[in-house]
Amino acid sequence: MTATSSDDTERDVEGVCEDGRCIDSRIQATELSYCVRCDSTYCSHCWALQGPHRPKKRGPEGLPHEKVDLGVIRRLKGILNPSTDPLVIQKSHQEDEWTKWFGVTRDKEDQVLLDDYGRYLTLVSDIARSTSMKTRYPQLVSFVGVTNAGKSTLIKMLVHRG
Repeated sequence: MTATSSDDTERDVEGVCEDGRCIDSRIQATELSYCVRCDSTYCSHCWALQGPHRPKKRGPEGLPHEKVDLGVIRRLKGILNPSTDPLVIQKSHQEDEWTKWFGVTRDKEDQVLLDDYGRYLTLVSDIARSTSMKTRYPQLVSFVGVTNAGKSTLIKMLVHRG
């Protein structure tokens, strides 16, 4: 899973209301929302002052502009727009070493082997000790693809969805 730079994410999503009237009058409300369609952040007071956000107003596709929680936007932008800093990427790869479950290696005769790194055994033994259920149906999902195809991004989104 790719690491993100919080500095990059913070610059992408404003933590203050972007409406000039609010900034000038310093009446900013505490609740901030992000509009994906406008790519802007507004406080609760200034949201309705924007033309596309007025009641019963619809966008070109017939859909209204919706308020989105800034935390959700920051989390998704952090996942979908990872840092390009080589040091951050290297650190991410090092942190993710423990997530490797299986891999393909070669022996001395150059034969391909499936290498088990012990993660599956650890997981299964932890579950077996923690539950009294006798019937178990293991489920395993595999993401296979070239490097940088988005496998880790998809997994990261699933893991951090809450």
